[in-house]
Amino acid sequence: MREVFLVGIGGMVGSIARYGISSLFSSYITQFPFATFIVNVVGCLLIGIVFGLLERNVIGSDMRLLLATGVCGGFTTFSTFSAETLFLLRDGFTITALLYVLLSIILCVVFTFVGLWITKP
Repeated sequence: MREVFLVGIGGMVGSIARYGISSLFSSYITQFPFATFIVNVVGCLLIGIVFGLLERNVIGSDMRLLLATGVCGGFTTFSTFSAETLFLLRDGFTITALLYVLLSIILCVVFTFVGLWITKP
């Protein structure tokens, strides 16, 4: 139950932070989605720091749940996608990493389209 609480609290913090950044950049009306871009880049930096500290035994599994799964997960799942891709590459699974990246990007865009199409009036 403690694990669920840690993920939930972290997710709340991450979601609020994402909303704050989105609100901050909402006045910048351009073709480029700055808020999402910034959230994804910052989230990737944060999850890199968390996993780096975890691998060096500076933080434990509770902090991983709170910060990586909770905060970064609520902030952006792109950070998890990036970390998993790097771990696959680091561990020598180059083809798997490339397949993961390609399928994730293609299928996520396609399924978002399908979701929009299904709900079209």
